[in-house]
Amino acid sequence: MLITISDCLFSRRFLKESTQRELSPLTRKVGGVVIGVVAALLGVGGSVMTVPLLRRHGYSMKACVAMANALSLPVALCATLIYALSDWGTIPGGGFVGDIHLPTLAILVVTGWCGMVISQRYLPKIADLWHARIYVLLLIVVLIAMIAV
Repeated sequence: MLITISDCLFSRRFLKESTQRELSPLTRKVGGVVIGVVAALLGVGGSVMTVPLLRRHGYSMKACVAMANALSLPVALCATLIYALSDWGTIPGGGFVGDIHLPTLAILVVTGWCGMVISQRYLPKIADLWHARIYVLLLIVVLIAMIAV
């Protein structure tokens, strides 16, 4: 997280609009795997690395977030299946399917949906530069939360 935040703050292209450049063939072939592995090891979403990568290639924040969110679905579905099957029936008490606590899942789904509704309404009104700054601020908040907990 600290590396990503530093990269966003000190990269000439993240906090400024730049000309959109095509991703290299190597980045397209290897980037997703590397991002997926690092994100899985750190327990963070792949967007933590995908958004800065795309931003450095000149994509708007709206496009970066849209592409990163689309990548979240297959990762989330695979992870949910794995956690649902792992430790099946070993956790005492109700409310679990494997390692998934269903009340917590419900809260995450509802609040995530609320976040999408709010962002759909207000995000188009936020300038690209401010969107990039807010993204970095949110990464810093997540880092602080990870350290504090």
